[in-house]
Amino acid sequence: MYDYLINSIETIKFEKLITLLDYDKKLSDILKSINLSSLEGKTILIDAALVSGMNRYRFIESKVTDEGYLNLNEYRYVDVDLNILEFANGIIKNNPNKLKNSILTIPQKEKINNCLYSLG
Repeated sequence: MYDYLINSIETIKFEKLITLLDYDKKLSDILKSINLSSLEGKTILIDAALVSGMNRYRFIESKVTDEGYLNLNEYRYVDVDLNILEFANGIIKNNPNKLKNSILTIPQKEKINNCLYSLG
């Protein structure tokens, strides 16, 4: 099975959205394995909802190094706008087995499935 998905979001700030899918693996190990060699210097958004929960640690911003890997020495937790949130929730919703087996609570899973998650 796969540990993550990469989707284009191409906003002013972010080129790609990486959705982490496997909470059984260490977050840093998954991130270290991702190579984005065509995106050197670009800013990437990481959705860690299924790994760390629906909290302020959900979205992580990181840049791609010259070697094509995420710079895990310089990252920050960020808030996103409603469009990105809805897009990110849709990716999770379209992976029901990963959602079912995530660390999210049953009410959080139901909100994702029913498209009820919003900002705040």
